[in-house]
Amino acid sequence: MRSPEQFERWSQVVLLAFNQLVLARKEAAPSLYPWERCHAALTPRQVRRGMFLLLCKVGTPARPPRQRGIPRGRAKGTLVKRAKRYPVTPKHRSKVPAGKGKQQKTGKSGSNVA
Repeated sequence: MRSPEQFERWSQVVLLAFNQLVLARKEAAPSLYPWERCHAALTPRQVRRGMFLLLCKVGTPARPPRQRGIPRGRAKGTLVKRAKRYPVTPKHRSKVPAGKGKQQKTGKSGSNVA
């Protein structure tokens, strides 16, 4: 944390999450591993594993996701302007390395043709 305000906010988030686990202890179905014993009071870790089922029962205030698929496209009457065109900038030819000037034509036999 870079500032005391950030540290304070993070501490409050952790405290609220822990309080939710404590309050949900009685309602959450125990989600125990085979090596864990069933205790009278569940630990926060066991409650956290069982929170998924509890949250599925409670639901969410969020809207359901939008259906995806075929897009609607543009609205009728929309004028689409052409993209702005820019002039072509020619590149300069690279210089020919020294010694690689005009080469003489060679025939089939590889000898120079005069």
